[in-house]
Amino acid sequence: YLERECGNGSVVLPLSGSMGPESAVLVHATQSPSYSLALSCHVTVSAPKGHRVTLSVRLVDFRARWDGACEDYVTIRRINYCHKLYREDEDQHYDSDVDSIEFFYRTSGNNVTLSGFQGLQFTLTALRQVRRRRTRASRAPTVTWCWSGLKCDGHNNCGDSSDEDRYGDAQCGGGGGDRGPDILIVLGLL
Repeated sequence: YLERECGNGSVVLPLSGSMGPESAVLVHATQSPSYSLALSCHVTVSAPKGHRVTLSVRLVDFRARWDGACEDYVTIRRINYCHKLYREDEDQHYDSDVDSIEFFYRTSGNNVTLSGFQGLQFTLTALRQVRRRRTRASRAPTVTWCWSGLKCDGHNNCGDSSDEDRYGDAQCGGGGGDRGPDILIVLGLL
């Protein structure tokens, strides 16, 4: 919970490599039903070298001014978000280019709690990219791996959107679902 972790204005959330249960974390603004005011927090989520981080938005729920401008917000890649986003908005995810990703969480006003606003909920996942062996059918594509114990909950835990497949064909821990060239080669040999 960011309200508890961010007492000095910043926090680093380390994720383990992509082979263990600490490779993913669910971050909430608060433990209570409503977030507190007067909080400013710079959050860095880091993964080991050779990994990247995927930030998936599960919920954004901040108050906005009467004119629609954000009064309290979270900033991701220099864009402020305050209007309601729910888990169903699955296109709201961000991949880091390096082994960390940052966001900024800010609430204004005096230190009171607002009724009815939850703040934010993010899923953060460490992913490892591995180059596959080159075959005739492929040009050694990069495959994304996450820990095989991750529960594919339909919210991009795998980092490759395979767990968002409407037919439930998730590839968590299985290399990102890039099995097409291998299947074609086997069929070609038959």
